[in-house]
Order: sequence, then structure tokens, then C-alpha cells
Amino acid sequence: MLSGEDWTRVATLAGLTLEEMKVAALMFQGMSRPQIARKLACAPGTAGAYVQRIFTKLKVRDRLGMALRVMEIHLRTRDRATE
Repeated sequence: MLSGEDWTRVATLAGLTLEEMKVAALMFQGMSRPQIARKLACAPGTAGAYVQRIFTKLKVRDRLGMALRVMEIHLRTRDRATE
């Protein structure tokens, strides 16, 4: 799992807003759109809109692509931090 600091770094590099970062973290945990909507106290359509914006910003088509891109960004930035 990524720490809060890791998520902040990934979100910043990917151009995600704070809300998009929260949604991405919940998706990364395996939550569905309705579960995300309940957790964030928003409408399911709003959660879905966040998901689509995340996919667009990360240039992916689905959750697997999102998870892989998040880990790619995380590993790339982690490696730079240790150099």
C-alpha cells in the first residue's frame, strides 16, 4: 500500500486534484463506484466523473491500467528520491 505522502507525490505528478487523489486511493483499494460515492458522501455520478477524469489524466482505460500507472509513477519517484 502507498502512504499518504506517496499518494500526494503521485497525484501531484499526475496532475490529480485532491478529490481525484482520494478517489484513486479508494479505487486502488478495490472499492466500487457506489462504495466510493458512499465513502465520500457524493452522488454515484460524481464518483463516476472523478473516475473518468483520473483515467483521462493517467491516460489509461481501466482500473488495472490506473493501478499500474500509479505504481509506475510511485516507483519512478521513489527511485529518484533514493539516488
